[in-house]
Amino acid sequence: MSAAPDAEAARSWQEAVTRDAKADATQALIGGLNFRIDVMKAFKAVYLSAKIGIEAKLALVTGAISPAEAMNMASDAFDIIVTTLDALREKMSPLTYTACVLLSYFDTGVDPKIFESALKTFLADSDKVDMPWYLGLTQERLQAAREELAFPNGFAKLLTALDDHDWLEPKDRPKLRFKPRHYSWGVSVS
Repeated sequence: MSAAPDAEAARSWQEAVTRDAKADATQALIGGLNFRIDVMKAFKAVYLSAKIGIEAKLALVTGAISPAEAMNMASDAFDIIVTTLDALREKMSPLTYTACVLLSYFDTGVDPKIFESALKTFLADSDKVDMPWYLGLTQERLQAAREELAFPNGFAKLLTALDDHDWLEPKDRPKLRFKPRHYSWGVSVS
């Protein structure tokens, strides 16, 4: 990593959302704005923020300042990213969510054995570290992910789940690589 971890995390949060001038739907019910969420960048922002928390062994944002202010971004944009991550978490197992968060960090892909080791290390290092609420990496979720990975063939089952839910590209690969996807949201302005 070339930039300081906190600067890289803030940049990842900022890059995860852009205005979408090409949205197919009528512009957010006339007069609104359309936003495009880059899921890989959102997951990467979660990973980098979690990594800072693990290394510091404390919450990233404390006091009266909001996470959006700390990352120098509009609170509406931050809320859209968090809402997207919340919606994804509802449909993902704890291990799949955690794996996507970690996998997003490897821009050019990663060897499956290295990824398995990195995932185990991340889960072990996050034990007893309370992450900020907006990351969606609660101790309950992380413990469930640890247990899921510890099942017989846990990592193989994870890879199957990532393939089945189209989180990896391409299927015939030597390396695991996160498949980019985007979601567009419309927000009406009153």
